[in-house]
Amino acid sequence: MSAGAGFVLLVLDQGARLLDGAGTPLLEVARDGRGALIQALPPRARVRVILAGSRVKVHCAEVPALSRSERREVARRLALEAGFGPQDALAQTVDADPLAEGGQVLWLAGYPRADLEAWLGALLEAGARPLSVQVWQRAALASPALAGGDRLCLGLEPGLARVLYVHGRGLRYTRTFPLPEGLDPGHLDGPGASALAELMHEQLTLLMPFLARKFRGAAPAELVVVGLTPEGLDGLAPDRRLNGLAATVLAPDWTRFLLDGARLERGLDLLPEEIRDARRRGLHRALVRAALAGMLLLGAAARVFLGRQEALLEREALAAEAAARQRRTLIQEGEEAARLRFGFLRVRRAEERQKKAVEQLEQAATGLFQVPARLHLQRVTVTRAQGQDLNFRFQVEGTARSDRRLSLGLLAAYWEHLKGMPGLTLEPMPRVAVADGQDRAPALTRFHLEGSVR
Repeated sequence: MSAGAGFVLLVLDQGARLLDGAGTPLLEVARDGRGALIQALPPRARVRVILAGSRVKVHCAEVPALSRSERREVARRLALEAGFGPQDALAQTVDADPLAEGGQVLWLAGYPRADLEAWLGALLEAGARPLSVQVWQRAALASPALAGGDRLCLGLEPGLARVLYVHGRGLRYTRTFPLPEGLDPGHLDGPGASALAELMHEQLTLLMPFLARKFRGAAPAELVVVGLTPEGLDGLAPDRRLNGLAATVLAPDWTRFLLDGARLERGLDLLPEEIRDARRRGLHRALVRAALAGMLLLGAAARVFLGRQEALLEREALAAEAAARQRRTLIQEGEEAARLRFGFLRVRRAEERQKKAVEQLEQAATGLFQVPARLHLQRVTVTRAQGQDLNFRFQVEGTARSDRRLSLGLLAAYWEHLKGMPGLTLEPMPRVAVADGQDRAPALTRFHLEGSVR
């Protein structure tokens, strides 16, 4: 057998059953035959112990939030009231429960110390490593399917039936009763189904009134069954109701159901403190050794890495120096070429600006001097505006003479002509003098125009 997958020791009344990690039975061990267990387990095997006999004692109480010292005192008093004695190995834990009156449920579990030490001694003698010691009630309640309100759970296995009444995270009631010899709930035939249906009806008929009286009328309305197939439940109750309870199958195998819950359970553990301390010390030593070995390996790897990095950096430094020399040479050549080209570029830029300025002046002059007949220009002034852009301002003074009585139409025609020229912008006329003709005298308009050319 391999120790890697782990094992489960299911402790019963008359002995124990050794299972592998998947729940397959490997060995039946009698109470006085623990030597077979020592021979069967490989060295350093990891073993999880589940106490599933009738000598398991469990007590639950709803409590408010307690400090650690208060929890120990409350657990001590509850243990005395519940009948736990000095001969019992005890463990306690607290679970948060929104359905509990105080918001928490205190769990107490006990098992005869002598029997527990005998089984653990056999495991230690075999060189195994006990991981935890759990009671079967906590392993069953670790299943998320049992979480919630009031539920009645019925666990069936060959020869035995287990009943749990669950309220939230608390266990209100539990008991066991025998099944007929030779009856396997997982493989029911016709007579077996009839016998089991009759027995369950009898037990539920006695149990439900008892629970109603004990818990003041509160009783479960749902029954979940473990250890029975859906077809087997149909054979017992075609309408899926047993004594008025809605029945559902939670899992077909009770032992595997316990194993799955035991893997999830993290609270209640009856493993003695000295074994936990030894396990912690062993883990600490293993961590120290692993850390020391890791540091030695890391140091050796660091030396090799630093040597390679030093060689790599030296090569990169030489390559960087060569690249820097090449870049300096290219920069110097570029600066020399730029100095040679700079004068040429300035000349080209000046020529382009001059050409553009001439074109703008030529365009402006062409438009400004295209005047209608009888409109004369006395003065035209063009100046360059300040700034880097080639913008010019112009001023035009002139007169419009007409033999008719009005001469303003000539000025209006000239204004529309200038306004339609691209790149030319007119400003409002600052001065206009109009002398209309009287007594056959000609009409005369003197004007002053300003604007800009882009």
